Amino acid sequence: MTLASVSYPALQGATRRHWPGDIVTDSAPPQELYNERTVFGTIIQKPIKETRMPKQLPLALLLLRLGVFIVFLFWTLDKLVQPDHAAKVFGAFYGLDGLGETAFYLIGAAQLVLILAFVAGVFKTWTYGAILIFHGVSTLSAFGKYLQPFDNLLFFAAWPMLAACAALFLLREYDTLTLSRQPAPATA
Repeated sequence: MTLASVSYPALQGATRRHWPGDIVTDSAPPQELYNERTVFGTIIQKPIKETRMPKQLPLALLLLRLGVFIVFLFWTLDKLVQPDHAAKVFGAFYGLDGLGETAFYLIGAAQLVLILAFVAGVFKTWTYGAILIFHGVSTLSAFGKYLQPFDNLLFFAAWPMLAACAALFLLREYDTLTLSRQPAPATA
């Protein structure tokens, strides 16, 4: 099998080889993107693989974000509506006894701003990261409950939610159903 050579005038005499049977047009080929780095004075170019995002991924990430938001919303409302209950939780799990109602109102208000930015999908690195850290601390603070699993089954629900928070943080650039002004990656 032989290759046909086609010239692309837009690329100043560059040629591209095609297999027989390929459809060849007179237009220039798409520019290949490279990741460049210098090693000992030599420029090394590695082609960047174009990855296509599945069409369902933004919807799946939105659903994860809404699910995490609902849980955080009720934890936030607990601080604002029942600060005495929040005080017991902070004392039992975080060792922070003696915080007054005002502290919980302030924590609740700040957390409300955070979760509203999170659910809107803005400042993703900061909001998704903060949600991941807060839930990670919350999950690990209940470590003693995991040592008696059959007496504390409900605490194990924190682990899949922690995984969802981590997935949202890691895939934040693909979470495009947001109020963010970031451009969306290519879709398949």
